[in-house]
Amino acid sequence: MHGGPRRLQYRNDANYQCTSVSTDQDPIVSILLQEEPELGELVSRFIDALPGLVDDFASAIEQKDWPMVRQLAHDMKGIGGGYGYPLLSELAERMGQGVKNEQFVKLKSDLVEMKQLMQRIILGCQT
Repeated sequence: MHGGPRRLQYRNDANYQCTSVSTDQDPIVSILLQEEPELGELVSRFIDALPGLVDDFASAIEQKDWPMVRQLAHDMKGIGGGYGYPLLSELAERMGQGVKNEQFVKLKSDLVEMKQLMQRIILGCQT
């Protein structure tokens, strides 16, 4: 990784809208938006940054940089919950615990799950 985790990059899109769906294979919509739809722009900024954050996880796992994986997991746990994605937050918490408990092999399957969640989140908030 070059210079640590990426920072959120913002997009100005006043017309950004999300749609609600609810099955395990369907897109995931932010709980925050269900409660406060006027925060759509804020959530869209997070979604724009999410692929980069997941790439940071992948790089840290590939490089076996366990302190960085643990830090990224800690950050994602808070960010995911804050933006209304409890599944992402729960997965990040599990990944952080995996590092703490030295369950490094499991992190690769957790990363696959994180990529799948990311795709569902992106699908849940498309214009």
